[in-house]
Amino acid sequence: MKKKIFLSLLSIFMLFNIANSQWQTVGYENLSERKAFFTSIVINSNGVPYVAYQDWKNSNRATVKKFNGSDWETVGAVGFSSGAVYFLTLAIDDSDIPYVAYSDFGNSGKATVKKFSGSVWETVGQEGISSGLADFTSIAVNSSGVPFVIFSDHGKSKKAVVKEFDGSDWNIVGVNGLTESRADYTSIVFDNLDNPLIVYKDFYNNGMATVRKFNGTDWEILGNAGISAAVADYIAIAINSERITYIVYKDEGNSNRITVKKYENSVWQIVGNEGFSNGIANYCDIAISHYDIPYVVYKDVSTDKKAVVKRFIDDEWETVGQSGLSESAVYYTSIDINKNNAVPYVVYCDNTNQLRATAVKYIVENGFLEIKKSKFNNYPNPADNIFYLDNDIFVNHKKNKIVIFDISGKQIKVIDNYDFNNGIDTSNLQNGFYVIKIFIKNNIFTDKIIIKHNF
Repeated sequence: MKKKIFLSLLSIFMLFNIANSQWQTVGYENLSERKAFFTSIVINSNGVPYVAYQDWKNSNRATVKKFNGSDWETVGAVGFSSGAVYFLTLAIDDSDIPYVAYSDFGNSGKATVKKFSGSVWETVGQEGISSGLADFTSIAVNSSGVPFVIFSDHGKSKKAVVKEFDGSDWNIVGVNGLTESRADYTSIVFDNLDNPLIVYKDFYNNGMATVRKFNGTDWEILGNAGISAAVADYIAIAINSERITYIVYKDEGNSNRITVKKYENSVWQIVGNEGFSNGIANYCDIAISHYDIPYVVYKDVSTDKKAVVKRFIDDEWETVGQSGLSESAVYYTSIDINKNNAVPYVVYCDNTNQLRATAVKYIVENGFLEIKKSKFNNYPNPADNIFYLDNDIFVNHKKNKIVIFDISGKQIKVIDNYDFNNGIDTSNLQNGFYVIKIFIKNNIFTDKIIIKHNF
């Protein structure tokens, strides 16, 4: 009888959590004082969100702000670039040092990179590192703190160029103008072995998406060139902990809706369905959580042009929170995931707020991430000092993560690469309700357990 009551109470609690899940503004709306374009968000290792944007109030120069828990404070000076910026992107290295890259109209539109020294934004190397005007600048920093930047260089017939900073100079990575023809929507990322990968709209292949990986000498094509069904726009790239590469894009081959593909087992595969947005998708971006769950954000024309976030879980794309999370039509949507608690953050500018920047995060009461319930057995339940997980589908998945949360949503126990033939020790857990989550690839399995020690 007591067991039934306990399970009923916990079930009610979980339902209450889901019912109170919502997107909440981080701090306050209008974190920028005026219009903010090219908004970009990154979360540092302490869970602090940083936002970079083209600051209309300061002559379209670059401004970066971070949220200190109560206020959006300016990082360094407002409008710190020498002139107006375009294609502004933000990255944070493993030491939590923020970097920005942009097309610098204080230097004839050439690419410039700056990093925050702790008090001021200092130029990395020299300003204006491209041959000509640079479009679609993107920056990533490897685990050694070396920044790489990619851009479409007008001085190289708009071909893609990648450069790395060696501590004193910017050097070409591979060939100066590595693509056969013009490249738009250039973006760069590192895998966990510090291999750089790039994606771009490939005009040599009819405007389709192409991904390349640097092998130490050359930029080799990952799989095949032109991997989208047709022209791809608003392309972004991300890599999970197993070095599986994901790309997201606006897919002309599927009525300009959003499509995600991944490169796994040497083949490009569709993730879920092609063109899974309700309507035309613009300003697509992708991020992958600590548990290897891909999230995408985009502007959905059929949802009053509002921002929509989806994630791929249990083999389908599900909407995170409400469909159309912004107040009105948005531009320059960007997403990142807090690695400490898997909370997604999004930034955008929107019409209701006169194109000022707003950042939001997805909050679940008591900290539980809203998930689909994929059933497995745990026994005994209630448990004393040990319990077991029983489901045949888990046995062959050596790459996994087991996380146990208490009723407040606090993470209590984490087991990486759990052997499902063994039990889980609970001798140090207090009596009470707990939630178990099993993370395997793009799936989350969840169940509840009661710990009741027999003293």
